[in-house]
Amino acid sequence: MEILLLVLFVLLIPVIILAGIFCILAALLLVPVVLLTLPVAIPMWILAAPWALLPEREDAT
Repeated sequence: MEILLLVLFVLLIPVIILAGIFCILAALLLVPVVLLTLPVAIPMWILAAPWALLPEREDAT
């Protein structure tokens, strides 16, 4: 039983390390994407916000 747990931990440690590396790389790749889309997204939010606050019209077709 102890050997099974030891093997399990020996197999899990590299998997956890690789998952951590993958998460760091994914975050580094996503940072420029987010930073490039913010200048477009923020004005769109500002323009869309007043319309979102208005009540829905009944006669809209």
